[in-house]
Amino acid sequence: MKEKKVVLLKDIIIPKGTVLSTAPYNTTRISDDHYDCTIGLSDNTCGYFEYCVDEDLLDELDEYFTYLKE
Repeated sequence: MKEKKVVLLKDIIIPKGTVLSTAPYNTTRISDDHYDCTIGLSDNTCGYFEYCVDEDLLDELDEYFTYLKE
């Protein structure tokens, strides 16, 4: 199966004061509609941004994501 990728079309701002909870230790995904990227806030730290971009709901997200054509 060829890897699919999406491209972010606009900035996503996480407002200060947003509360982050402990992430699940182990997850199981039942579809291949989940996309993630690594983000860094400093030279020595990293985190992850993940979003489910379901093809059936892409019209709701078309201002944020498009599929990368390779």
